Amino acid sequence: MAFAAARFAENCLDAQAGQEVTEYAYIASNVTDSTYFSSKLTLDQSGVKENHGLGDLNEYEQSLVAAAV
Repeated sequence: MAFAAARFAENCLDAQAGQEVTEYAYIASNVTDSTYFSSKLTLDQSGVKENHGLGDLNEYEQSLVAAAV
């Protein structure tokens, strides 16, 4: 857990310094009906540049997401 937090913090600092980084985070999102959801993000100096959403999900994975929200 500590390693994940350290990596996330380092990626956030890199993004603030002007480097685009890819990270996964639990943020306010419109990817699902849930107000907050974890997904792949691109971060830059201004914060979240792009929310990549859930990607391609098979039928089983779609049912799991539906059950979660």
